Amino acid sequence: MNTTIAYLTPLYVDDHSMRGVHVEPLLDLARSVVQGSGRTCTVEMIAFGPAAREEDLAPGVRLRVLPIAYRDGHPLDVLSWDLPLVLAQADVVHIHHAHTRTGEMGLLLAKLYRKPVCVSTHGGASSLGESINFLALADCLVDLGDPADDGPRLARIYRRLAGRVEEAA
Repeated sequence: MNTTIAYLTPLYVDDHSMRGVHVEPLLDLARSVVQGSGRTCTVEMIAFGPAAREEDLAPGVRLRVLPIAYRDGHPLDVLSWDLPLVLAQADVVHIHHAHTRTGEMGLLLAKLYRKPVCVSTHGGASSLGESINFLALADCLVDLGDPADDGPRLARIYRRLAGRVEEAA
């Protein structure tokens, strides 16, 4: 059985920014996770844009662009009405840029659905997230470095987190 990991990122993706500087590192990491898992993990990279669309980027790696329903003053604070359904379909949620409205909402939704959550420690801090210590809700905090090294390590973490949820069911 495959483990589906949702990579939640507040990145804006349209036809012109598809392979932008911010997308490539996550794509490299996702490829490394799929390879490091022996193809037992699949990764759905979740981004935001003007319209919904899906695209296969590599074997086991899919881009899912959600239509923006809310955008605050900061470009990384975006939300979509489709986010709850997308996170409900994942086995594990990995939040990148956790200290954004996207990351905060993703963490709360994932916990509401009783999904295990892995959070990358990169990114700035938001006053809301810090004031309620929302990172305490995460099942796993990870520092990221070289995707070639991180992929196999993350695949093991994801499978362990997904297994813990299956055992509890």
